[in-house]
Amino acid sequence: MVCKSVSEAVSRRILQLCRDKNITVNKLATLSAVTQSTVNDIINMKSKNIGIVTLKKLCDGLQITITDFFDDDMFRNLEQEIYRKAVKQKRWACEAHRFIHLYKY
Repeated sequence: MVCKSVSEAVSRRILQLCRDKNITVNKLATLSAVTQSTVNDIINMKSKNIGIVTLKKLCDGLQITITDFFDDDMFRNLEQEIYRKAVKQKRWACEAHRFIHLYKY
């Protein structure tokens, strides 16, 4: 599976690891000493820039290393965010140019 963003990949990976370890996201928050609201924001992709300290705490709660966390195809196949944004901007500019050209006369 190709994730569209780092936030999506992190969210999916946490959910996958919780399923593998047979724990709930609530339990992970407790084990990690990370607030429930922070974990929910990460899972729901409301937090776009998860800190490395927070990620380390979550990995500690899951009893894995950060290397183990990122050792998954969803991170290896992750689109480059800068490239994706540039493509979007180029598409938008082309659409805007076509629109202006159509309604110029």
